[in-house]
Amino acid sequence: MKTLNHHQLLYDSDCPMCAFYADRMVKHHLISADGKTPYGSCTSPLVDMNRARNEIALIDYDSNTVIYGLDSWLFILTTAFPRLRSLLYSRQVQFLGKRLYNFISYNRKVIAAGKNPETAGSCVPDFNLKYRLVYILFAWLVVSLVVSGYSRFFITYIGSGFWGRECLINGGQLLFQWPIVYAINKKQLVHYWGNQMTVALIGALLLLPGLIIGQFIPLPTSILLIHFGSVIFYMLLLHLKRTKILGLGLTPTFSWCVYRVLILILLLNLK
Repeated sequence: MKTLNHHQLLYDSDCPMCAFYADRMVKHHLISADGKTPYGSCTSPLVDMNRARNEIALIDYDSNTVIYGLDSWLFILTTAFPRLRSLLYSRQVQFLGKRLYNFISYNRKVIAAGKNPETAGSCVPDFNLKYRLVYILFAWLVVSLVVSGYSRFFITYIGSGFWGRECLINGGQLLFQWPIVYAINKKQLVHYWGNQMTVALIGALLLLPGLIIGQFIPLPTSILLIHFGSVIFYMLLLHLKRTKILGLGLTPTFSWCVYRVLILILLLNLK
């Protein structure tokens, strides 16, 4: 496997996901130990810094050229694994890969929230409404599917959980938060929606082990409730963290909790 020794990968150090894959590339010798540089530390005149916010830049110091985005990933992978070249550069992979790359890149700040608020000069991607709405829709559908399956464990208490009901509940949460977040900072509304759905998606993924095990082994309701409650508590902490980063304060988290309590009361009374 060949390591890139005369290249520099420019990555978003404020993005946990970006920092993770950059570290893995070094660890697995895809790039050299000094082959990654945080966006804010780049001084190379070769790089289009505006484009590099949206598409990761790979600087080639042998030819003094720069490639961006999916091309950077493919170059690194095919250098390390030449036999993958014909597959990775096929028309189908290029078509799907470009869209997947954009989907992740334009949403990375709501998928993996950094520790600090975004500031001028930081590696913040351009806002792309199309990809943000696609992400919100994707998370909405996945969360509704998982939660509808998990809610069947509590059919005695809240009635039969079906996918359409959970879609309405999750969509209702977005609408419920709309005027509250809009009143605080309307510019953050769509960013908040993205973060809200990421919190819900993380919660759904944490419910999956219980959902899968419960399909094969009858689990006590008490265990399932503890599991569900623990996930909700963790989601609450994530919601608090992300609204703090967005500068929205405690109000959206309070209203988020109020909505969930109201839905629980409604389900208990409609059973």
